[in-house]
Amino acid sequence: MANQLGSVFAALDCAPRWRERLPEIAVPTLVAHGRHDPFFPVGNGEALAREIPGARLLVLESASRAIPDAVAGPVAAAMLDPRSALPAEVHPQDLLLVRGDDLG
Repeated sequence: MANQLGSVFAALDCAPRWRERLPEIAVPTLVAHGRHDPFFPVGNGEALAREIPGARLLVLESASRAIPDAVAGPVAAAMLDPRSALPAEVHPQDLLLVRGDDLG
């Protein structure tokens, strides 16, 4: 199914291409992505965070496409202020927050 979905997205012909416009985003941006998303690997979230100036990537380590209840509070806080750090009580096995610039 993931391959079929990828084929559909690849066939979309829109101008200008949305991916080419990512560097134009000029607001604080948080890209949230589930580590176990069955359709889009976490590398897609990494690519978005790299291409959006100043973006940060929040990887939901135990999630696929939904935010687990256990981390909903810290995720909401990060969404409301994408420049803030995660609270100290958040464990790295739950969430990983990195700057897009640090992804290489």
